[in-house]
Amino acid sequence: MNDAVLRESPLDRGGSVTDLREQNLSQVLRVLATHGPMVRAEIAHRCGLKVTALTSLVDELRGRGLVEEIPQPRSKARGRPAHPVALAAEPTCTLAFGCSRNHVVGAIGNLRGDVVAENRWPISGPAGWDRYAPQLDEVLVATVTDAHRRGLRPLSAQFAIPGAVDHDRGRVIRSVLNGWGGVDLRGAAEDMLERAGIGTALVGVDRETNYALLARRESLDRPAEPVVYLGGRNAISGGILDRDGIVHGAGGLAGEFGHLIVDPGGQQCWCGRRGCVETRLGLRYLYAAINGSEPSFDELSERYPAMIDLITKKADAGDATVDAALAEAGRWLGITIDTVASVVNPQVVFVDGYLCRLTEHVEPSLRGYLDSVGSLPSLASLSVVYRPDDADDLSTTGMIIAGRNAILARPSVARKAAA
Repeated sequence: MNDAVLRESPLDRGGSVTDLREQNLSQVLRVLATHGPMVRAEIAHRCGLKVTALTSLVDELRGRGLVEEIPQPRSKARGRPAHPVALAAEPTCTLAFGCSRNHVVGAIGNLRGDVVAENRWPISGPAGWDRYAPQLDEVLVATVTDAHRRGLRPLSAQFAIPGAVDHDRGRVIRSVLNGWGGVDLRGAAEDMLERAGIGTALVGVDRETNYALLARRESLDRPAEPVVYLGGRNAISGGILDRDGIVHGAGGLAGEFGHLIVDPGGQQCWCGRRGCVETRLGLRYLYAAINGSEPSFDELSERYPAMIDLITKKADAGDATVDAALAEAGRWLGITIDTVASVVNPQVVFVDGYLCRLTEHVEPSLRGYLDSVGSLPSLASLSVVYRPDDADDLSTTGMIIAGRNAILARPSVARKAAA
C-alpha cells in the first residue's frame, strides 16, 4: 500500500466534511496495515496530521472496533507510557469463499491478515451455477454462524473463482471448470448475506490467481512494483499488481496470461484461440502429452492433484518421454515470461501452482531460454521466484487480505454495522 499523504481532498471533489474524516480514518488504517503497530506520534507523522487530530481519529476507530492499543509495561520514566496502536484482532472480521468445482473453502480472517478458521465443504451434483448456488448459500450461512459464535462481526466477504471475472461488476464471465457463465455473483452473494443477517458487508469477487498474487506480494521482503503472477491449481492464469493494487483492466481480464497466444500455428485451445499458453503449459495438455489421453474438465477439477503426482513421479524416475515434455514446457514458460515482461516490465514474476511443483524439471530449459535473451532491458533486472504452496491456502490468504483492504478503504462500513 502507498502510505504517502493523499494529495486530493474529498472537499476538492465536492465532498463533505464527513467524507474528509472518513478518508483520514482510512489513511490511519492503511498506515497501520503497511507498517504495523506504532505510537500515535509516529502515525500522525506518516499521515501528515497533528497528534491532537490523530488522537480523535484513533478514538473513533477504537469505537468502531477497527484498532486497539497494545498495553506496555510501566517504566520508571515519568508520564504515561506510549501505547502502540494496532489493527484490532477482533471483533471485526472478513469472510473468504474459494469456489472450486467440487468444493468450497470457507474461512474467517481478521484485520491483521490472519486466517482464524477454515473449513472445506463438498459440492455435489453436475457442474453449473443453478445446483451450486444453494450449496454455496449453506456454506455461507454456516461460516457467518461460526463467526458470530466466536464473537466476531463480519464486514466483508470475498469470493474466489477459477475463470474469467469482471471484478468491478462482480460478475463471473466464464468459468469452464465450474461450468458457470454470466453469473452475477456479487448480487447473489449480497442476497445470501442479507438473509444471513450481514447485509451491510462489502462483497468482492475476483479470479483466484489475483487473490493468490495478493498473498504472494505480502510475502516479499521488500516492496516491488509491478509484480506478475503466473500459475494456477490446474490451469494457467495469472495476475498483475502495481502500486495501486491488482490491475483488472476494462473488463476484469488483465493478467489472463493463459490465453496469451505464443504459438499461432499450435493446438486449438478450449477458449477458441489457437496456440494459447494454456495449450503449451496447461495441466490438461501436459498430462495428455505425457499420459496419452486428454482429461475432461470434470476430471481436471477432481483429479488434478493425482495428475500432478503422476507427472512428478514419472519425471523423478527418469522417464524419457516425460523429461522431453517437461523440457519443452520449460522452454515455453521462458517464452511466456519473456513476452509478459516485454509488455508489463515487472520487477518480479511469481511462478506458482502446479508449475512450481515441476520447477526442478522445467527450470533448466526455462533458464536456458531466458539466458539467451537476458540482455534485453525488460529481463535485465527481472527476478523469477518459485514458491511451492497449497493453492487453496494461498487464495484464501489473499481473500482475507483483500477483505481487510476493502474495510480499510471504507471504514464507514464499521459505523453502519454498529448502528
